[in-house]
Formats: sequence, structure tokens, C-alpha cells
Amino acid sequence: MTKPEPAPLLLRVAMSGARRIFVTGTLALVAATMVNAGLLREGMDVLSRVVFGATAVLAALIGWRVWTATAMALELREDGLWQEDGPRIAALEDITNITRGLAIMRPANGFALTLREPGPFTWVPGLWWRMGRRVGVGGMTPKLQTRMIGEALEAMIFERQMGSPLPGPDTPPGKGPEGRARGKGRPRKGSGDKAGRRR
Repeated sequence: MTKPEPAPLLLRVAMSGARRIFVTGTLALVAATMVNAGLLREGMDVLSRVVFGATAVLAALIGWRVWTATAMALELREDGLWQEDGPRIAALEDITNITRGLAIMRPANGFALTLREPGPFTWVPGLWWRMGRRVGVGGMTPKLQTRMIGEALEAMIFERQMGSPLPGPDTPPGKGPEGRARGKGRPRKGSGDKAGRRR
């Protein structure tokens, strides 16, 4: 069985190498500090050693998870939002709302989506997460590129809800939704002259 061709790619956002090194390096430094403070010093009780050791292991695991996760990218395609070489994060027809402003459940430098149906819990550090019907996109991705994806996705949702394509660069003047709306209240050519001659 042949694998279906993916939908055309519209936008792509990936984390820069410098930022990946900085974030994972910081977490590695935290892990090393915990090891030095809790395991290599003498005279510390067992409980404190366990706490410092557990913190060091947790920081190392998160750092490794961030390093592997941020090697991937986010892709906006015509059928929804995808993780590069991974699962579809949200299908376009399943998105009911997008939040790009100030919100509690919104990643930094990103946006939040509300889906029709809940999905399994997923966390890809720095890229996206899902809890039930809520999906957060962004976190450590470049702010400008992530905002462009959010704006494009918002326009695609609006287009789907309106049921007609948004005017593009090849749309003739007056043929888009705004042009048709303006044309409804505009009198047809010659109608005023004919009314004047009737009087």
C-alpha cells in the first residue's frame, strides 16, 4: 500500500542551533551543579544526597528530551499543523479556536488551539503540547516565525468558516468577499440617469 502524498507545505518553523545549545547547555550545567553539591561533598545526609541526585537526573533527562525534540520543526500544511517527520498536531477541520493574545494556557512566543475532540496527552519540549482539547504551540521557537504560522492558521480557519476563499494576489479587483460586499450597496451604472429621465 502506497503512502499518501502529504499536503502542500505552506510554512515551516525550526529552532536555531544556537538556542538549542544554550537551553540544553543550561540544563546540563544545572545537572552538574546538583551532582557536585549533593553527591561529591562530604558530610551530607542520605536524604539530601537523594534529593540532589534526583534533581540532577531530572535536569539531564529534560535536557536530552529538549535536545532531541527541538531537532524537529513545525510545519503548516493545507490540511493542518504537523510535526516534521511526525504526527499531525491538529487537523484544520478539527480546530475551533486559536488564541494568540494574552492567555494563561498559551506557550511563550506561541499560540493555543482548541480542538473539537480531546486527544492523548503529548509533550514535545519547546515545540508543542496537548492536554485534552487544548494544544499549545511554541515555547522555544522563534517568535516571528511562530507568529506567522499562527496568523496564517487563523486566516485558514476564517476561510473555512466563511466557506469561500480569501482574496489572493491573483484575485481580480472586486471579486473577493470584500469587493462583493462593497458592490451590494453600489448603484448600477446608468440607474440614476434612467430615474432622472422618468421624472
